Amino acid sequence: MTKAGWLLSGIKRLYPRVRRELAISQQWYNNWCREHTPRRATPITWHLVQAFAGLCIHLRWHRLAALFLISFVFFLRTGESLILRPDDLLLSQSDGCTVVRLASSKTSPGAQQSLAHFDNILVETLRSLLARSPPDKPLWRWSLTHFRNCFTSICNFFDLEALELVPYSLRRGGATFFYTQTNSLDSVMIRGRWKDQATARIYLDDARATLVRLGIPSSSRPLISLFRNVFLSFALRSAREQG
Repeated sequence: MTKAGWLLSGIKRLYPRVRRELAISQQWYNNWCREHTPRRATPITWHLVQAFAGLCIHLRWHRLAALFLISFVFFLRTGESLILRPDDLLLSQSDGCTVVRLASSKTSPGAQQSLAHFDNILVETLRSLLARSPPDKPLWRWSLTHFRNCFTSICNFFDLEALELVPYSLRRGGATFFYTQTNSLDSVMIRGRWKDQATARIYLDDARATLVRLGIPSSSRPLISLFRNVFLSFALRSAREQG
């Protein structure tokens, strides 16, 4: 559906003389958009993100653990996450504020953006995870495909194939979790950088409804609990050491 819209838009832009001849095609496309419900990524929960990060910490994949946390908390698109460097983060111990600098994004190409979140434990956890990372090198130094493969492998390790989680689930899950916690659509839109309120509300309401029916397999729960505790122990230890 998206590609059809791109095709119509491209033809109109590159061949404006045929614009009037595309009226029926455009009407068909508009009708299709109204009737067709797109398949959206399953939102991941905060508990699962903690378990994923815990597994990464256990395997000493500290940068990947940091990427999972940052992507979820700041609702980052996958492409935005994979170009982050440690010096794009400001971790303030004095007020517990994490600021993420986005050099470029889908909603604001060519312009810098910044996002902030207040959580002392998150600050100390990220400081510990990134302590040995070169500040001017990307946190993820491999391809997007490799990132997706790593994400899929972690899902398979926890026996979560049925949930059909994908890297974009981090953005959708983070936005849904924040919306549930704050009940503030405006705050979610600012952090998620959505421009249309109606679209954002549909996106979030659909995600919350999906979470209601999201069933974690019983066989997965022991491992999820084990590695979530690994993450929580690491986070608390980091906070105590810095405190």
